[in-house]
Amino acid sequence: MTGMPTDGSELDDAWKKELDAWLKSWRDARHLDPWFLGIILGDVRPGEGVLVMAFPDQDARDRLERRREPRYEKGYELPVSLVNEELVPSTSVKLQSTLKLIRETQGLPLVQGLAFLTHLYLFISEWSRHRARDRSLLNGITWGELPEHTDVDAILLARQKSPSASVNALLSGWEQTQGEAARGIVAPADGKLGRPNYLHLPPNWLDRDDIRELYGDEVAAQGIPVIVPADIAPQIPTVLEFLGLKKQVETAHATSVPSETAGSPQTPEPGVDGSDNFEHWDDYRQVKLRGKPFSLTPAQAAAVKVLHESYLKRQPAVSAASLFAEMGKLAPIRVSDMFRKADPRAELIQRVGKDSYRLNL
Repeated sequence: MTGMPTDGSELDDAWKKELDAWLKSWRDARHLDPWFLGIILGDVRPGEGVLVMAFPDQDARDRLERRREPRYEKGYELPVSLVNEELVPSTSVKLQSTLKLIRETQGLPLVQGLAFLTHLYLFISEWSRHRARDRSLLNGITWGELPEHTDVDAILLARQKSPSASVNALLSGWEQTQGEAARGIVAPADGKLGRPNYLHLPPNWLDRDDIRELYGDEVAAQGIPVIVPADIAPQIPTVLEFLGLKKQVETAHATSVPSETAGSPQTPEPGVDGSDNFEHWDDYRQVKLRGKPFSLTPAQAAAVKVLHESYLKRQPAVSAASLFAEMGKLAPIRVSDMFRKADPRAELIQRVGKDSYRLNL
């Protein structure tokens, strides 16, 4: 880790105390003023874009009444762009192998794995800044410090295009700390089944109910990793195959039994935006595009709501930074995860350029 002695000597007591005190202070600051990571990551291959941004968690901070602080009276910090680049072959290979190893050790999907790497980078970077007496990346300018009538979208897009790090910087953090951090830096206090969530600063633990709230009817696709001892790992595929067949039989039986409520769904009246092309319920969980109905997950609904409101303002294209900022706690889900190519609901949105999106109207 940057700032550590490299001559093989034991860390002196004063250095240890400084590091321990800083870690406690930094973690306390993250609990007091939490952030979340917004990540866009497609396939890990050359030419694909990688975007990592940090946003103040406004909902969590408001619950902590942080607006009472004079610094935050008119708004929290501006988002911080950490990575925004296209992968080159050498970086792609390194990132792919690293994310694969993280998945094997912690069971994390790609985006969570990249978020984990971001945490390691931030620990090292922030410690280095502390040693150099530099300001923290997460203690920047606030919205209240900007001039009145500032173009918010222009500011967000400018921040998005000015990253402070790179994919190689994140990988360097992994190389420096993997011996101690390979198996993760968060675990459940109560032993509940779930998975770590590194898309939050500080990281937290998502149990099954938390994952269901975030992903709605896509929860099954998310999966909950269970790390097993190496000596029984070879038997796991056979067990999973059996469980998969069992589930198919149960599903076939369930679908053959008529539902008491079938044919009588209770749905509210939709709200219409003035055109015949798009209709939506108040919470956007049910929408129609050119008369075709779609049922959306909470995250999809939040994204479509943002894009629709932008459309109504005659600002159809929304940058990834603006989309993440508006979605709040549902934002730490990559757009390609919310609207997979094979998912019919992907018809609802269009990608514009490298990092912007619009409603398909």
